[in-house]
Amino acid sequence: MKKWNVLESRYIFESPYGSLRLDTCDLTDGRIIHDYNVCEYPDWVDIVAINDDMELVMVKQYRHGAQDFFLEVVAGSVEDGEPPEDAIVRELREETGYVCMSEPILLGKFHHNPARQNNMLHIYFCDNISKKYEQDLDDIEDIEVVHVPFDQVNKLIKDGIISQLSSVTALILAKEFIAERSKIL
Repeated sequence: MKKWNVLESRYIFESPYGSLRLDTCDLTDGRIIHDYNVCEYPDWVDIVAINDDMELVMVKQYRHGAQDFFLEVVAGSVEDGEPPEDAIVRELREETGYVCMSEPILLGKFHHNPARQNNMLHIYFCDNISKKYEQDLDDIEDIEVVHVPFDQVNKLIKDGIISQLSSVTALILAKEFIAERSKIL
């Protein structure tokens, strides 16, 4: 197996939120494919934030792509040159007013869709949070902060109340992390 050789790339759309690139590639066996689309997005962060009452601090917001409202873990894009660790601190504060009072724990890094996207998802956990600020939302954000008992996560996922895939992944990883940590303690 070999990587494809990119013969030409051209952008048909560019924005701060993402860009669409079309590649012409040599598949290494002599076949050439044209206009293979690649979506370039910034890396993304998710944070599973839990307060002292074992409640998840989540957000509910409208997602235009699916044209519906979604209950999600706090998340956002990594800004240019920003370490993911800083992005989760910023996103948690902006979207909820909470701050993580201890070092957030990396639960994993994943590709969203490596066939067509270039970005990574960084998932973090923090169970030492404190409400210190008011929300500081972007112009197009309208976010409701929702406190969800952590022991209700499975039911909310099974019932489709939490259906955004990266949130589901983050919550499953957090449940595993908490279970493993409680075995050690």
